[in-house]
Amino acid sequence: MARVDHSLGLAAAFYRIAFPFLFFTLAPGWLAKMFQRGGWQEKFGERLGLYDSTTVPARHDGVLLHAVSVGEMLLGIRIAKSFKTFSTKSLTLTTTTTTGMAQAAAAGFYPSDRIYLPVDFATCQRRMFRHLQPQVFATVESMPWPNLLREARKLGIRLAVLNARVSPRSQRRYLALRRFLSPYFAALDAVGISTLEDAVFWQTMGVPKDKIHLTGNIKFEVSPPPLELIESLRQVLAAAGLANRHPIIIGGSTFPGEEQILLMAHKKLRPAHPNLLTLIAPRHVERAPEICAEARKAGCAIWRRSACPSTSNRSQPDVLLIDTTGELRGWYALADAVFIGKSLHARGGQNPVEPVVVGRRPIFGPHMENFSSVATDLINAKLAIQISSEAGVFDALDHEIRSPQNEVVAARASALLTPHKNATLKTTRLLLDMIS
Repeated sequence: MARVDHSLGLAAAFYRIAFPFLFFTLAPGWLAKMFQRGGWQEKFGERLGLYDSTTVPARHDGVLLHAVSVGEMLLGIRIAKSFKTFSTKSLTLTTTTTTGMAQAAAAGFYPSDRIYLPVDFATCQRRMFRHLQPQVFATVESMPWPNLLREARKLGIRLAVLNARVSPRSQRRYLALRRFLSPYFAALDAVGISTLEDAVFWQTMGVPKDKIHLTGNIKFEVSPPPLELIESLRQVLAAAGLANRHPIIIGGSTFPGEEQILLMAHKKLRPAHPNLLTLIAPRHVERAPEICAEARKAGCAIWRRSACPSTSNRSQPDVLLIDTTGELRGWYALADAVFIGKSLHARGGQNPVEPVVVGRRPIFGPHMENFSSVATDLINAKLAIQISSEAGVFDALDHEIRSPQNEVVAARASALLTPHKNATLKTTRLLLDMIS
């Protein structure tokens, strides 16, 4: 029988007994998902706490920063890059998913600076910590795994939760088990919270008040586009003879299937709005030929942003395909209605805050998994519209065109986003204080 760890209470003993049964029950599905996604062979030993000293050297003085989901990894990468501008100490990103690993790789992190976190067996976590010897282990948004937390505490490694976020549903579950879980929360050395209201939950769960720090929510830290960018895009429209086209709707970071929906919405809206212009900015620019073909098939004239004519001596388009990069935030500022891609058919969604900072209320579908907490906050603040199906796209776009609320949205957005200004910097400082 497992020995009770009195420093973390009876919950530690129960978890150590129950976790192996839970793991081996879920392992077939976990392995099947790994095979399906591919690339499972790479760094597989790391999932068991086995690290190659030649490719993953011991750090001794650094930070392990853990992120699971795509949204969390985006934040982790942002924190890591900020940290590296202020400190020469090492920071290694850890994840449990191949998608998280791919994101870290795409962001330029070397294989030695992005590793898999082991399965939460005490022996696996102990091997990882003894090999890497970090000063700090920090998670993005979520609590550390129990055996990991316990092993880190035994080895004197400091623990933090950054950009901490617990949904109301999870809060109710944690609070119901507070008697058993409070020792885990009390073991944390720092928690970075989004708002002062969040402090109540963390203190109730056992985190000392002096270990809770108001850092803001990094997901809400989005700067408006430069005025120079917006003006340059106006000039693009003017040069192509499109300056007087109004209203403008845009689909940002769209995925397959969503362009067709926007094209159909355009055709339905056009009788009531003869000067309507639809902009489509696909997430993957290489799909431009495919989207052009879809537009022609739907009977919509389409121009590509990269090949706009310099005069208006030809029939004007129904659709302007944004096949250039780095301009999307500026196009949002010129639009009257905004649809956020990867939210109807594909899972994950895209950043819904970018249109909000320029006074536009984004429309998105049911799949906003990568920005779920942000989407919920925007909806509650009446700063976003969520639709449940394709049929809702037309109605939502039509409503935003007929009832513009740019000034109201801008005022509400300022109230919501201002408290999160410099959230990345504040989070970085919290991490730096832990290793100083």
